[in-house]
Amino acid sequence: MPGAGPELALARRNAAAVAWAVGVIRDAVPNAGSHVYEFITRHGLGSGAWSTDGFTRV
Repeated sequence: MPGAGPELALARRNAAAVAWAVGVIRDAVPNAGSHVYEFITRHGLGSGAWSTDGFTRV
């Protein structure tokens, strides 16, 4: 990476904040699922009709 490198203290604080937020969500809806896979599939069946990021029909 160019520059001085990653800010580890900031990265750790951000990771802790994300972990806390995920905990709040899991407490609110403990058995919820996720559809993240739908948004990360690329070059799958029918993906040619969508932009590279998968959010815009082309």
